[in-house]
Amino acid sequence: MQDLVVRLVSPLVLTFVGAWAGAWAAFMSERKTQESNRRAERISAANKAIFTIRALYETYENLRQHYIDVDEIRDDPDRALRMDSPQSGMMRNIEFNFNELHFFLDHPGEVRSTVLMELLRLEREYHILLQTVEHHARADDEFGRMRSGANIVTKDEEKFDTAEKTTYSAQYSKLEATTNQMIASVDAGITRSREVYEKVQSALQQQFPGQKFLTIPFNE
Repeated sequence: MQDLVVRLVSPLVLTFVGAWAGAWAAFMSERKTQESNRRAERISAANKAIFTIRALYETYENLRQHYIDVDEIRDDPDRALRMDSPQSGMMRNIEFNFNELHFFLDHPGEVRSTVLMELLRLEREYHILLQTVEHHARADDEFGRMRSGANIVTKDEEKFDTAEKTTYSAQYSKLEATTNQMIASVDAGITRSREVYEKVQSALQQQFPGQKFLTIPFNE
């Protein structure tokens, strides 16, 4: 009787164990695939964030090269009268996709816990730059209209500039303030882009040791 029970039960046990093992293997394979896909998605999102930092940095750098550090404008006492700026609406908005970057919060660590705040701050500072450029373009346009209708008689360019500043002091003060703010924002943006990039790379190496990510060729 015992032998009969063994003969009947053994195939059932083997069948059950085989089915369980197959299901477990399928489950582990699916889990491994999901983890691999999730890792790939996070790496892709991280590279997009680095690309966005690069876009911000290059915008700041282009402004510095073409509007500030050209023709010795930066150190010119009358730089507000000489410095151009992109026209209103010409600069594009640049933003991070924070919905893809929540994985920075999945692991403990001071660097990783603050990197999202650093990215958010960098984005907000860029938005302030956009507003500053808009204000500067309007102030420059307003002062330009005043200059075109000026009735100031002098052949001395330096005296002419001084006369303009005096005659249109309110408009000039606005132009000077936005010029100084634009230069300060650009300089700070270049520095901050470098700093945030280093923090992002550090956080990513903590989370994905040995993984290669996009790099930014900062100018020296």
